[in-house]
Amino acid sequence: MGNVYEPLHPEAHKTLLDAWRRSPRADRVPLPSGDAVEGFLKLEEDGAFCWNKGTKLPIELHLPLPSPGRVQLPDELDADTTLNMESYGSYLSGQEVAKPPPTNGGECECPICRCELKSDGGGNPPSSPNCMNGNAADPDSVFELQCGHIYHGRCLQQWFETRRRCPECQKDFGKVTGDQPRIACLEWQMKPYALPGQRSKETIEFEFMFPPGTSDEGRAYEGRRPRGYLPGNIQGVILLELFKVAFRRRVMFGLGNSMTTSSYRPTFNIHIKTSTHRGAAGHGYPDDDYFQRCVKELQTNGVTMVDFPGWA
Repeated sequence: MGNVYEPLHPEAHKTLLDAWRRSPRADRVPLPSGDAVEGFLKLEEDGAFCWNKGTKLPIELHLPLPSPGRVQLPDELDADTTLNMESYGSYLSGQEVAKPPPTNGGECECPICRCELKSDGGGNPPSSPNCMNGNAADPDSVFELQCGHIYHGRCLQQWFETRRRCPECQKDFGKVTGDQPRIACLEWQMKPYALPGQRSKETIEFEFMFPPGTSDEGRAYEGRRPRGYLPGNIQGVILLELFKVAFRRRVMFGLGNSMTTSSYRPTFNIHIKTSTHRGAAGHGYPDDDYFQRCVKELQTNGVTMVDFPGWA
């Protein structure tokens, strides 16, 4: 990050990088020097600036344009391979279990199995066959997530084996993964032409390649090779890097029936521009709000600026 004329001071650089990764992002960011950056929400649109001794200094984000490359699945799949419960919360003591959990609406039952979180006084285990916890009198059997919701430890552990999201508030823990086909490829390269409505003279062309295959549930799907376009500027570089993360985590696409052909195939989970023109309605350019909409779609699927690679 830096202004038009010179790089920012290292302390200011770190402060702004930390603020850029935070969600939600602040529009005004105080700097260690006592100055403040305004318009930080529009940093990628050249909207941020800092007043210094009565002079308005623009703040810009600089990232290199990408070299041609590819992501090959399943070799580069990105998923949590181990489950470390302690990184998502903590086990409660017997005394803590005895108190009604406020975030469970005062209910003293596990929202997953609907069994009592407390024992019956005699150390008897839960009676429901859905409960995986064994003996509810064991203080290590009750777990509180960082969001404040409380479950039987083993019930939650079994739940997290398929989806690491709080059953109550839907807060994500760990990496969100989807049902995008496991065998696929993403390739990209720079092209020397400008997209309508864009000041950059280069364009990032990318293509997803999905051969025909079978889903995790055993259902056959058709192959597909959608191509997309991003401007060769800071917004395009950011989106391409986040697309790579989403692709590796299998959330860039899902599987569903095509609206045009009714065939079962990879479907867009995060929308891309499949045309260089035709405007927003035609999935092309110009489209002034595409960057903001796309960032929100990525966030909905668990991919945020925190996942942007190459942080110093």
